Amino acid sequence: MRISALLRLAWRNLLRRKSRTALAIIGVLLGCLVFSAFNTATENLRMKVEQALIVLQGALVVESHDATTPLDSEIPNYQSLIAEMKSVFGDKIAAVSPQVWATNISEKLTILVVGVIPSLDREAHSFMKVAEVTRFPSDDESGWCVLGRYLADELRNYGIDVGGRIYLLDRQMEVIGTFTSGMVYDWIAVVSIYDARRFRGFDNDTVSILYVRLRDPSVRDELRAWLKDKGYKALCTEDLMREAEKLLQTVSKFSLAISLMAIIIATLGVMNTMLTNVFERRTEIGVLKAMGWQNAEVAVEILLEACLIGLIGGLVGGLLGFPATLLALKFFSTKLELTFAPHVVAITTAIGVTASVVASLIPLKRAISISPLEVIRG
Repeated sequence: MRISALLRLAWRNLLRRKSRTALAIIGVLLGCLVFSAFNTATENLRMKVEQALIVLQGALVVESHDATTPLDSEIPNYQSLIAEMKSVFGDKIAAVSPQVWATNISEKLTILVVGVIPSLDREAHSFMKVAEVTRFPSDDESGWCVLGRYLADELRNYGIDVGGRIYLLDRQMEVIGTFTSGMVYDWIAVVSIYDARRFRGFDNDTVSILYVRLRDPSVRDELRAWLKDKGYKALCTEDLMREAEKLLQTVSKFSLAISLMAIIIATLGVMNTMLTNVFERRTEIGVLKAMGWQNAEVAVEILLEACLIGLIGGLVGGLLGFPATLLALKFFSTKLELTFAPHVVAITTAIGVTASVVASLIPLKRAISISPLEVIRG
């Protein structure tokens, strides 16, 4: 019997038991929806982290040797360190931006604050390079603030916008613009290094980190070794990417575990539905065998029913994963711009079909074992 005829028969058999078929499809749909939603979020998170680290390409972040984050790093006598660095490596270093990092609570939000010297930060291609400001502040000016895009969006709920003022680091500051650099950094507020130093209690020759832009990337390893000898550590894009990759792998494993649980439950639902269908159609299958159907034809028809359930449930679940992720992010007030990923839908659909086929193996074995003689005898 041709596959097209078996496919039509499989479709008609599913429609004969609409409620049961619908429940099986919904089970697969929900399992695949969970898988699609988690993977859509993980894929987009990976992409945003990679975009955020683009700003660090061709650069080194210099911290104190025992620091775990820029917030607990202190570099004293930084000006002499920069002078010595430039005397050794010369024009292979394009620019150095000293930065002071701090955290502060404003409008009930915990804000990560970075103090910079505007002209040096722009030369180093850091935050001020991508800032859109109403005016560019002078290096010795204080009392100004540039907000990351996501932070600016959040603060608008409190009536704070460009041109207005914000109470930050124990003083009123003028918001002169915003910047967009990447998901992580778009929650940061950039201020004058003098305001950040005052808040942290640093003297004029102490900073948290040095952001070093290299003109010649080939000296990176040599510079890192030189800084290590001086008692500092220098992180590059690859180091940060490895750390981010570890975090993303943890998130991926968690999402995979949840997704597998949902798909296993869906598989059991499909198996139960098809076992019931085979039991109810025992006489029909026996008659078909008596009329000349081979076991292979019975098996293909059962498999086609499973494939149809998996295809519909997997495809719809995969497509719904994107809007479901959007709703979840909106519910949790998470700022993550999503990009539709067709390959996630394709993988989800394949998983839906595979899970349904696996679920049909036991019902298929039962169907093949039905003897036409036993059915005829009753």
